[in-house]
Amino acid sequence: MLPRQKATEECEGQNFARPIGEITPAVQRADKSLNFQSALNNPFATRHVAPGKIPYFFSSDRDADRIINRADAAGWTGQIVGPHGSGKTTLVRHLVPQLQQRFSTIEFLIIRGVRDVQACRRLAGHSHALLDATKTDGKSRTLLVIDGVERLSWLQRKLLIADCRGKGISLLVTAHRRLLGLPVFFETAFDEMTFGKILHHLGSQQYNDHYPRLRELFGENCRAMLFELYDDHLRSA
Repeated sequence: MLPRQKATEECEGQNFARPIGEITPAVQRADKSLNFQSALNNPFATRHVAPGKIPYFFSSDRDADRIINRADAAGWTGQIVGPHGSGKTTLVRHLVPQLQQRFSTIEFLIIRGVRDVQACRRLAGHSHALLDATKTDGKSRTLLVIDGVERLSWLQRKLLIADCRGKGISLLVTAHRRLLGLPVFFETAFDEMTFGKILHHLGSQQYNDHYPRLRELFGENCRAMLFELYDDHLRSA
């Protein structure tokens, strides 16, 4: 076997012999720096696509007015329905200016799992935890917004709706499917046109042709598509 070849590098006036191809700490630091810079410049990085960073894009200019009209007619007690990742929470954020014009108090609750459900149940005659903390004077208007309400049981949802109606509190919820007892204000959907609008907003129209593959992988889940495009961009950098 031939002797292993050596490469010599100068460092602070001394010679150090290292095998050719060995990754030095300096090279590792450089690689980390390049990876960090690539991630930072990625148009699909969290700082560009986090909730609130991308506006909700309606398929029609009249859709926003329809939501407002339906919600006003129902006293803002109803639901926004749509598949996972189709923009329900983004739509609620988009409606915040309209909500602020109509309500003096807006409370938001995200239900993520069993522990969160336990924190907001009404059992043994006790009111919903968030409603107990919400004081109404009979003059101000209060809105409770719940994201992920389908994680509550049917009974919990029924008791929550009864609590809100009994206390004069409006209730706006998001769900993946239509729930009984609440009118539907809007059904979100995600299609190729919306995909193109989001890419234009992010300055990344070169990924327009990725839609068929992403649709096959993730259905209407825009969030999952953006995560995949983040990786696609890193691979192409």
